[in-house]
Amino acid sequence: MALVTVSGVGGWTRMISDTFIELGVKEADDRFRGALDQRELGRGVSLTRVETDPSHVLRTPRLTRDGCDDVLFLMHVSGDGAVVKDGQQTPMPSGYGSLHAASDPYELKFATASREVVLQTPRRLLPSREFEQLHRGPTGIAPQDPAMRVLWSFTQELLTVSNDLPTPLREEMGQTAVDLLLSVLHHRSLEESAKAVGPEAIYQSIKRLIRENACDPRFTIEVAAEQHHISLRYTQTLFTRSGMSPATFLRSERIANAQRLLADPRQSDIPVESVAYRSGFVDVNTFIRAFKRAVGVTPGVWRANVHELR
Repeated sequence: MALVTVSGVGGWTRMISDTFIELGVKEADDRFRGALDQRELGRGVSLTRVETDPSHVLRTPRLTRDGCDDVLFLMHVSGDGAVVKDGQQTPMPSGYGSLHAASDPYELKFATASREVVLQTPRRLLPSREFEQLHRGPTGIAPQDPAMRVLWSFTQELLTVSNDLPTPLREEMGQTAVDLLLSVLHHRSLEESAKAVGPEAIYQSIKRLIRENACDPRFTIEVAAEQHHISLRYTQTLFTRSGMSPATFLRSERIANAQRLLADPRQSDIPVESVAYRSGFVDVNTFIRAFKRAVGVTPGVWRANVHELR
């Protein structure tokens, strides 16, 4: 299907209802124009590019009784948009994803001309607990979510090339898009489950993990966040009240490890370079600068002073 443009609210209502699920439109003026470019991928899966003038689209409680069981995942490309679910309105920045089951009412508000990409799939292709948890919970997925970024890039490219793909490959790519959506839902479900444990418990667990792994130069705060199934931003938020960022806490643990090595008379012959690496620093110059900033003197001077006092 090539890009099809319609004028008027009535024509647009019919077009989006025929393309997706039955929807209503209001708050659009007489000069309204909208356009769709849908790619059928097989097994009921489709990918659609949408361009719309300012409008208010609704899936009302009455419309949800039409028996449709499809799921729409909307990816906001541009424009001033918001999604309303359970009375809560959430702005949609570029790259934002929102999941909508045909069985649930929702609203989409476009205050300006906007563009969207919609992945539509039968509910039966999403037989996951993660789907149930997400569509009953938070409205959507932030654009900085790593899994969301992968799905975003894949669907944008698939829109470009799908017409050139043979039918079996196009169907396979459609299933891949659904699988990526499942990954997005799974990742978000894990993060929400982790947050449900309680911020203090997660905070203490991350601190413990940092202490246990600070000596490993490959260990990063990103690794700590991933192991706790939370985002890097949420990890940083957990440390805010302590007055120390997670990166600063990790660096302080590495400095403390270095001090133990430098103060140990049995380790007096090992060079500063070795102390740096064994403490978790990849680069000796970075280690020396960090040590001096934290302690006031270089590692060599600090070691000499400690041993002189003995």
